[in-house]
Amino acid sequence: MRVPFSIARWSLATALAAVLTCSDTPRAEAFTIPTSVLFARDGEQANRAPGLACIQEALGGVRAFANVSSLRFFGETKPAVSAGPRSLPGTREIRVVFPDSYKRIDLGQVPGVAGATLGSTIGFDHSLMLSAPRSPDLAQSMRSARLDFARQMWPRFPRSAAGVTVSPRVIREGSRERVALDLAGSDGFQATLLADAVSCVPMALEYSTTTQRPSTMTRVDLSEYREFGGIRFPTVLATSTDGHATVVEHVSRIELNAPDSRQYFAAGR
Repeated sequence: MRVPFSIARWSLATALAAVLTCSDTPRAEAFTIPTSVLFARDGEQANRAPGLACIQEALGGVRAFANVSSLRFFGETKPAVSAGPRSLPGTREIRVVFPDSYKRIDLGQVPGVAGATLGSTIGFDHSLMLSAPRSPDLAQSMRSARLDFARQMWPRFPRSAAGVTVSPRVIREGSRERVALDLAGSDGFQATLLADAVSCVPMALEYSTTTQRPSTMTRVDLSEYREFGGIRFPTVLATSTDGHATVVEHVSRIELNAPDSRQYFAAGR
């Protein structure tokens, strides 16, 4: 039975009220929720943890999330002014068949050359690597592709899977409270999904990239939610690195459970 959103929100708010204390400090301050109130779960069980369940109810319902077997995103990407001259406007398409097929295709439009594009693909189909170009180290390429899958899916479609733990807590930013879901999974995936403490709607995903020295902090801000197939998705994803805006993605169309999704990956083998 689907839990009404109002009940799910009330349950989370009640849990938060039990552990929050008042503070006049204007800077961000973290509060850890006892595991007896909100606790980490693994895999599909994580989708029933209060924090993640509240988010799913706010966006369409836990049952609606559970019924999604494939997704396809279409959008345009525009570089921010601070991104530099090498960044190109272009298109982005993401295809997913859960639990283990993923492909992201980015095509950049070359300025001044009609019809010319520069493209990249990252993805996998079970154990088959789909990324191009790829690293000579296939294990590293697969790890990078799975990290990209997690970083792209959590802000768009917050549903856990096997091997991912979800640890909810609450942070206070000035007078505002935020639900923070700390995510950890295989292949070194670590990120934090931030949601409004009242509405449970996700606001941003934050993660650190440690392949460079020093490490960089990436934040993807989420806005302009629209409904596709009974679920609300963010249609504007604004990415910044270390506080500097880099690219904005505008999603124009999303397909859920398309009948030809599995055939698309089968054709690529």
